Amino acid sequence: MEIGTIQTMIVDRKIESGYVLKKNLTEALLHHNETDGELEVEDEVSVFLYQDKKGNLTATTMLPQVVMDEYGWAKVVDVLPNLGVFVDIGTTKEFLVSKDDLPLFESVWPKEDDMLFVTLGKDRKGRLLAIPATEGVIQREFEHAPESLLNQTVTGRVYHTSREGSTIITEEHYRGFIHHTERKTEPRLGELVQARVIEVR
Repeated sequence: MEIGTIQTMIVDRKIESGYVLKKNLTEALLHHNETDGELEVEDEVSVFLYQDKKGNLTATTMLPQVVMDEYGWAKVVDVLPNLGVFVDIGTTKEFLVSKDDLPLFESVWPKEDDMLFVTLGKDRKGRLLAIPATEGVIQREFEHAPESLLNQTVTGRVYHTSREGSTIITEEHYRGFIHHTERKTEPRLGELVQARVIEVR
């Protein structure tokens, strides 16, 4: 069973720290603080699987919106210079967005409470990471913008930033581009911004 996925497992036995869950030949530990009620042996339970700091397969009944190969919005909860940012996907464990997947300049890295559109993936050592969506993935979220948006103010999240400009996805799921000549300062990745529409394509 793959980490970063939601699985249905059976309570195999109780131990002092929680429960040992089983599916086929795979076992996972469900700590008491990772479930919101008492479980009994043979109970079926839906859990999200990840690895703890020691590399052990661990389960939680707090099911995230973001899992392996599925995208969702995650809040930035911590920023570590030279390493990346940690995001909350809805479980007790927070996941790293590596600096390799962030802008080159830390000045436009997300700050706490900014939101990133991410999925889960693995690094070379098999550890779970949060990975920001590419342009191709974001495009599947887009709606066609109506001409009536011209000169209107829109609010959106920055999902890509570069020298050329900043790209946002609005609350209505329209794609917006802010040319570098049209921005007072370069907004952060994940920042919520307001802008006036000067052209609809």
